[in-house]
Amino acid sequence: MAQPRAEPLLAPRFVPRKSLPHPEEDEGIDATWPERFFEFARAVVPLAVFIIIYCGLFVGSWFESVKVVGGLTCVIVGLTFFKYGLTHGLMPFAEMIGNRLPRKQSEFGMVCTTGALGTVVTFAEPGIDSLQMVGRYVKNPPDLLQLLLVERPLVLLCAIAAGVGIAAAVGMLRIRRGWQFIIILITVVPCCIMIAISAGTSRLGAIVPLAFDSGCITTGPATVPIVLALGAGLSKSSGNEGASGFGVVTLASLFPILTVLLCGLGTMYSGLHVDKAAAAKMVAEADPGGFLDVVVAQVSLAGHSILPLTLFLIGVQLLIIREKIADPPRFVKGVTFAFLGLSIFNVGLFYGSLKLGNEAGIALPAALREYAGKGGQAVILAFGFVCGLIATFIDLEPCGLGELAHKVTKGQISKMPLFLSISLGVGTGVAVGFARVLNNWDLNYILIPGYIMAISFSLANREETLVCIAWDAAGVTTGPVTVPLVLALGVGIAGATGGSAFGILACSPVFAITGVLILGLIKMPPANYKETLLNKLLTGDKPVIRVRPSQVHIAVPPKA
Repeated sequence: MAQPRAEPLLAPRFVPRKSLPHPEEDEGIDATWPERFFEFARAVVPLAVFIIIYCGLFVGSWFESVKVVGGLTCVIVGLTFFKYGLTHGLMPFAEMIGNRLPRKQSEFGMVCTTGALGTVVTFAEPGIDSLQMVGRYVKNPPDLLQLLLVERPLVLLCAIAAGVGIAAAVGMLRIRRGWQFIIILITVVPCCIMIAISAGTSRLGAIVPLAFDSGCITTGPATVPIVLALGAGLSKSSGNEGASGFGVVTLASLFPILTVLLCGLGTMYSGLHVDKAAAAKMVAEADPGGFLDVVVAQVSLAGHSILPLTLFLIGVQLLIIREKIADPPRFVKGVTFAFLGLSIFNVGLFYGSLKLGNEAGIALPAALREYAGKGGQAVILAFGFVCGLIATFIDLEPCGLGELAHKVTKGQISKMPLFLSISLGVGTGVAVGFARVLNNWDLNYILIPGYIMAISFSLANREETLVCIAWDAAGVTTGPVTVPLVLALGVGIAGATGGSAFGILACSPVFAITGVLILGLIKMPPANYKETLLNKLLTGDKPVIRVRPSQVHIAVPPKA
């Protein structure tokens, strides 16, 4: 007897939990300051303690530094302030703009506006600053990497921002026109892979790991919530609230990979060359100065991030929407807290996360000398696996993804199996990334089979909703706490062993995505080939999504 056709899943409505208060709402319903502080403390402290204890026990290096402790405290305080400013000032403003924009602009105008917003908001992303800071730790980078990372970091940041802008514009069109996520996926991913393959051993190959790492940096507590808030507003205006967040995290991860690779191609054929002697001298003489000098530099960096975003939002409101700001004091308060938070976070990043990660990365290769045979590598890979496992569980708990999956799958996929599949995937990815740095493996040999496997499992599943959750889950796990630490660890290990500094972050998503998709096939297998997304794609049968917006209110908030 034929099995009955499975009922389509509910589509998630991605609205950041406790993060879209409107001006008329009471702030008392929001989290308290201690709750906000604890949200980020529980992300920073366990991971830092694990790194310190593990390195002390296995390689005899104990990192006892007042500066590191103070820096990590600044990271927690900075993120607490930043999230408050984001949720109380910038995000409600962005949602309101998204709600009114369709009445003021044509579709082409909305593409331009949302693309520009995605570009500008990227500069306000806390994790993006870690790329600029980590550049000073890289030893003897290849020419193209030296150009983009050290000599012209603004070009690299603009390429990343352009990718997020394209992602925001594509996401808006997807909401308006009802495009299928799977079609975008099988278009963009192969393009990235083909460029990476064609790079081979050429100069472009040097930035392939950096490009894929860049895709992990963009999905943080600034970019995702603001783009989601804009999408929520656009969805309301189009009468399709249920589609507001479908795959936006994935799009914001994929398009920057493509734009950074294209930027590398343009730089390579522009004729620019690195003066190795001058570059080495510039790095050697790059003295950050005393504490006051560092604070001034990081406050300036925060201003360069927050000011353009604020001016852009105000400009759209006054020149395109042509309405007064509903609650100016609330908006000013939010922007002020976001600026203070990002400034404090940058100082903490300089003295805490990057310093701890770099010192641990330099110390870990000592295990290769202390343990016979492959014992040293086992110690390092175990460190990477547990580090990824801990960081992922910490990042996933407050984000609501488990509740979202349980709701939209009608209880077929529960919270703990989902968390376990993502955490094991990320832990495996970090361990594989460490192995790649230690053994100088070609990143393409990891990413190409990984993404082929991820897309194959995506097409084998029966629900596009679950595929969106799987691909977005990979972005949820790379927050502003994890990214700087992993980047600095990679740079430290590479400096001690002579391997490639980047590519560790890039290895994590493919394993996390595959883990969730395999879980979906186990818990919700298609009854036959006709129920798979591959068959629906080939036959033109558009996946049906049934949603009542009042039913689903679980979301992916700013990542801890």
